[in-house]
Order: sequence, then structure tokens, then C-alpha cells
Amino acid sequence: KNMAAEEGHIPQLFRDLLANLLKTGYVYEVPESRIRRRESLGLPPLPIGDSESILKTIQGLKIVESSIANRLRDIWRK
Repeated sequence: KNMAAEEGHIPQLFRDLLANLLKTGYVYEVPESRIRRRESLGLPPLPIGDSESILKTIQGLKIVESSIANRLRDIWRK
């Protein structure tokens, strides 16, 4: 598994989760319906995800140094 991951063979689910994490600061996109529901329950808004800090934290990981990470960085910068 580790060798496959180092070669960029990572399940799409994990690619998507990492892409969301780098893009929004959360592993999944929070739907607008959930935000409205939180408001209706009187809950405070979710904190803004700090994707730049996350990227700095995980830069040393092999997955981030792989070619897939370059594609994810492109997604994150959009």
C-alpha cells in the first residue's frame, strides 16, 4: 500500500478528501443546508478553514511531494 501511494496510486476517495482539505480547510464541503440548519438552531457559524496553514503543515508528507499533490495544489489555488 505504501509503495502504491508513493507512486501516486491513491484511491479517488482519498484524493478527493485531500483536495477538499487543501481547498476549503475541511475534508468535505459543508452544504448550504447544513449552514442554514446551524443558524436555525442558534449555533455559531463554522470557523473558516485555514487551508494555507494545513498545506504548510503537511508539506513534508510523501503524498504532498508526489505528482498528485501538484495537481491538488493547482485545485487549491483556483
